[in-house]
Amino acid sequence: MADLFISYARADRSRVAPLVAALEAQGFSVWWDPEIIPGQEFDRLIAEELDKAWAVIVVWTPTSVESVWVRGEAREGRERGVLAPARFDNARLPIDMRAIHATDLDGWNEDPNNREFRQLVRAIRALEPGRGDSNSSGGMAQALHLRAPARAPQDSRHRRVWAAAAAALLAAAGGAFILARSPAAQGPPGIAVMPFHTASGDALERGFAQGVAAQVADGLMKADLKVVTQEEGPPADSAARRSQAAKLGARFMVDGVATRSTDHRLVVDAHLDDVRSGQLLWSAHFDRPDSQSQALQEQVAAKIAGVAHCALDAKGPSGGQADGGLLGIYLKACDLMHTSGGDVQARDLLRQVVKQQPSFAPAWSALATVSAAAAKDSDDPLPPDEAARTLTEARESARRALALNPRDGAAYAALVDLEPRHSWQAREAIIARGLALAPNNPELVSRRAGVLAETGRMNEAAANGERAAELDPLSPQKAIDAAMYEAWTYDERGAEDMAERASRIWPDDGATGLFVILARGGDPRKALAALQNRSSGGAAMGPGWDALVKARISHDPSKVVAYTNLVLTRTLGYIDFAILNLENVGAMDAAFAVLARHPPGPDFDTTILFRPYAEGMRHDPRFMPLAARLGLVDYWRATNHWPDFCLPPQKTYDCKAAAALHGSLQSANSAAARPPGH
Repeated sequence: MADLFISYARADRSRVAPLVAALEAQGFSVWWDPEIIPGQEFDRLIAEELDKAWAVIVVWTPTSVESVWVRGEAREGRERGVLAPARFDNARLPIDMRAIHATDLDGWNEDPNNREFRQLVRAIRALEPGRGDSNSSGGMAQALHLRAPARAPQDSRHRRVWAAAAAALLAAAGGAFILARSPAAQGPPGIAVMPFHTASGDALERGFAQGVAAQVADGLMKADLKVVTQEEGPPADSAARRSQAAKLGARFMVDGVATRSTDHRLVVDAHLDDVRSGQLLWSAHFDRPDSQSQALQEQVAAKIAGVAHCALDAKGPSGGQADGGLLGIYLKACDLMHTSGGDVQARDLLRQVVKQQPSFAPAWSALATVSAAAAKDSDDPLPPDEAARTLTEARESARRALALNPRDGAAYAALVDLEPRHSWQAREAIIARGLALAPNNPELVSRRAGVLAETGRMNEAAANGERAAELDPLSPQKAIDAAMYEAWTYDERGAEDMAERASRIWPDDGATGLFVILARGGDPRKALAALQNRSSGGAAMGPGWDALVKARISHDPSKVVAYTNLVLTRTLGYIDFAILNLENVGAMDAAFAVLARHPPGPDFDTTILFRPYAEGMRHDPRFMPLAARLGLVDYWRATNHWPDFCLPPQKTYDCKAAAALHGSLQSANSAAARPPGH
């Protein structure tokens, strides 16, 4: 039986054949029906191959969308959670397939290095048994890829189409978007996204206000929410709007005011109301030059979408009861958790919520998350006694959350954070338990991406990182992480596109992420300009970055080596950054020398061993003993989850054979250190 089942229309065979050949060249075995031999029963063989394949690739074209057979095979793949669709000619997908992202291959030109083709391969590999859930045959991968993540740059065309259609609906009918988690019958209450008011008849104001509402609806829809339009225009009076939203079944209402000031700035005041009580639960103010209207529109939409998710989660069937003022405090804390430097204030607010309402599970899991982060923050460490108390608070908060709601994915994510960094199997086991109960929890998907990256599975890390960012549109960190993972899969252009979008929505955090991508793998001249202008993320960067960027431009690693040796005489907290910089300029001998002098500790960031610029390290005879000391070799051999650079086997370097020579080195060292009789 083949790995992949290709579903397509006969008329498209000439277009599908090169795709089949390219997938086979990636090491997949592929079944498509030209292989049927005379005498075989057509229907029976197709059913067997479809059932046994661990990934179903549906090729959507204007012809195949009309095929009853292709639609049926697509539904089978979707129901099993193994569907990875591709699309040609901007085919209009069947309505029940539109929630699953299809990779557009119109421009791939049969090039195996084409970005879109590589995206499809990455989505397929994430479904492979043994590359997903560690305790089931691909179960986690299936859970994560029922809706494959849409890349922000590629998705812009579809976003504009949807936004234009939604804006047209609003302009024509003045309608509201009503959103509720799917399936609506059992899901928590919905959110009515009303058109935003304008202070005048200014066309820019009207267009911007319509665009904000459309993008809010779009963001929520992409995160597994469904949209229903209201034909009648909403009344201007707030009380009447809330009444209309209540009639439509909404629990919350989002609206606001968009104005254009005399100094050519766009100003938005947005708020979220409790439909039943009329109470204001959350509000935010946004202000940018009108030349940045699109960026401001995206920023407002991302912020509202994130807070709306918090509100829906809080009022879900297992959310507990936190109405009125307490719910408002919780939403403020939820907002702060996604803001740089907001964790301390968020923790204080969450403590207030759980003290007044101890049955409110989401607040307990959020408190567990921020407490775990504070206790293990190496950049701003707490005093030892306070760190110990905060760790205890994190564990107890996670326990309380799961006692109230055993399906609380955020609580499982906090438990993952409390495990030692290099305990990958323990962390994966917690993630697997959590995702089995809450497959769309962004914190768990994000943790999954982290473990994958730390153990060398960068392609899967990129897919999971993008999914986490899609599920949590309020989080700048998840958006930046997704861009970083993209860069670590050798797609610098795609990473820059994603980071540029993040910098538009979150000017501070996103600009810093964009600078790092440029400095490490992108155009170093752009990074140098940012450093010299103290802009675009370069303002907070120190002399180490300056040395790195100039070394990349001059192709002279000596300054980086000298700077690294100087700094390491003063502090050992610089080791991860030092190794990265040395890898970046090709100074592999210097990197191994640093690691020999300063053996990596329990918090060593192993992702630095699997990034593109570390390729020379990975094929060095000194690499595998290092991986063994870190516990990576034992992990790979115990789980059979091998890093990307081991798959497929290379003629010049047999990764698994090299690992076999160094396995259990960490265990042997530990045994040697134990006292006799233990």
